[in-house]
Amino acid sequence: RRGVRRLPGLTTFGAEYCGRPGVKGLDPTKVTVGVKGLGLTGQQVELYLRYRHRIQVELSDLYNVLFIVGPGNTAEDIDKLLAALAALVKDEAGRRERTELPPALPPAPRQILTPREAFFAPAESVPLAAARGRISTETVTCYPPGIPILCPGEEVTAEIIEHIEVMKSNGYRIQGPQDGGLTRLRVVKE
Repeated sequence: RRGVRRLPGLTTFGAEYCGRPGVKGLDPTKVTVGVKGLGLTGQQVELYLRYRHRIQVELSDLYNVLFIVGPGNTAEDIDKLLAALAALVKDEAGRRERTELPPALPPAPRQILTPREAFFAPAESVPLAAARGRISTETVTCYPPGIPILCPGEEVTAEIIEHIEVMKSNGYRIQGPQDGGLTRLRVVKE
């Protein structure tokens, strides 16, 4: 974590987050590296590390890559990872084009109906853009990280639609909705 913090454009966190709301502890074997400051997605960094440095990450999302560092790793493994991240920073320093990244997550949507009420309500399938202001009957989860951004009974907002479109355009899988391509969303019938 100290080595990552020395590299411009990269961030990480550690035990200093413990005690904050929702944070009970830190798994020291998992190291999250934020890459948004480089103007890259986590997926772009994952591919860079895999194909240029033969380093496999545990997972990537729009803003981060996650590494697992455990008892099976050596000091040389850590040195190789830090050297690869330093090379990434150097390679990206001269790059003029940056990936335009949206805010981390849309605000949590307003719960209008219980999930059960929404699931059993009469529903219709509408184009995603037309779902704004409607009540979802489906769960929409982008993977990774695998946390729902929309659940049955929640109001579909412009920010959620924008986030879904960004995730789709960056190649992230959308799970949950009947329409796997998420061009349409099932909402409570008006």
